[in-house]
Amino acid sequence: MKTIVLVGKVLSPTLKSDIASGAVPRVVSLELARILGAEVLDYRDVAKATEPAVLAARIRSPAWGLAVLAAVRRDRYQAVFATGEDVAIPLAFVLKALRVRRRLTVVVHNGGALSRRASFPLLGRDAWSHLICLSDEQQRILVEQLGDDSGLIHRLDKWVDTDFFDPGRADAEDGQGYVFSCGREKRDYGTLQRAAEKVPYPFWVVASGWWPQRGFRPFEGLIPTANMRVDQGTLSFSQLRAAYAGARFVVVSLEAVGYAAGVSTIFEALAMGKAVVATASPGIAEFVEDQVNGLVVPTGDADSLAAAIDELWNDPARCEDMGRRNRRLAEEAFSFDGHVSAVVDLITA
Repeated sequence: MKTIVLVGKVLSPTLKSDIASGAVPRVVSLELARILGAEVLDYRDVAKATEPAVLAARIRSPAWGLAVLAAVRRDRYQAVFATGEDVAIPLAFVLKALRVRRRLTVVVHNGGALSRRASFPLLGRDAWSHLICLSDEQQRILVEQLGDDSGLIHRLDKWVDTDFFDPGRADAEDGQGYVFSCGREKRDYGTLQRAAEKVPYPFWVVASGWWPQRGFRPFEGLIPTANMRVDQGTLSFSQLRAAYAGARFVVVSLEAVGYAAGVSTIFEALAMGKAVVATASPGIAEFVEDQVNGLVVPTGDADSLAAAIDELWNDPARCEDMGRRNRRLAEEAFSFDGHVSAVVDLITA
C-alpha cells in the first residue's frame, strides 16, 4: 500500500547522512518511510511547490500548505501518516470536502487545545483510520471527544533512541557536577529559578528546543546567577548527550498541561541513566513514578522542588540506582524500534 509521510516541520537536507554517521538520533518519520517505501513531505516541499492551491494555502500557514499539497497529490498514495494533528486536521477537512477517502493515521499531541476540541467531533470517527496518543491524559481527551473505540484510538508510548542516548557513548561535561534542565515547551523555569535560590548546588539550564508557535517564547524570570548557568542557544545532539552524562540528575519543571510537554527530555534522561525530578503535569504523570525512578513535586511549588533537589543531591547512591532502573526502562518499554514497529502495524493493518 503506497504511503505518504507528512512531517510538520523542516527536515534538514543532511538528516539521513547525519543519522548514518551517528551525529543525531534516528527519526521516526524517516524510519517509517524506509520500511514502508513511503514518500516524505515536509515544509521544504511546501516552499518549493508550484500548485496554485498550495501557494494559496501556505499563506495561511505551512501546516495548511502541507495538507493541501498532500491533497493535491492524493493519486500517489492510499495511506497517510502525519506526525501531528496540526497538519492532519486540515488534510482531513480538505479530503472530506473533496469526498476522497484515504487511510489517515496521525499522532495526536494536544487534542485538548480549543480548536482541536471542536475539530475532532466535527470530523468524526470516519475521517481517521488510527489516532495515536502518547499519554494517558491524551487518550482520555480523545475518548471523551470521539467515544471509546479501541480500533481507532491507540495509546503508544513516546520513544527514545537508546542507541544514540547511551551513557557509554557520551563524554561527560563535568562528571556528575550539576543539576541539568533543558527544553522549551511549557517549561516553568520561574519555579526552577526560585528553587535554585534555596539550595547551594550548581545548575545548568539549556533553555532551548522546539516550540510550536512562531518565533521563540520569552523566558521570564530565568537569569544566570552564581549557581545557575543559563544557555539559550541550541546544543548539538552530541553536546546534549554529554550534558546529560555530566549531570547528577535531571530536573523537568513544567506547567500543568494535559499533553506530554517535556516527555522528550524525560525519556532522554531515562536513556542516559539519570534520575528525574519532575513537576506533576498531567501530561507526563505516568512517566516519572515518585520514589521509584525519580521524584515528583506539585507544579509551581518552588519549596517542594528545592527539597526534592536537595534530597537527591545528597544521596548519589540513590541517584545511581534510579538511573540504572531508568536505563532498563528506556530499553525495554520506550524503545525507538518498538514504537516504529507498532506504527507500521497500524498503517498496514
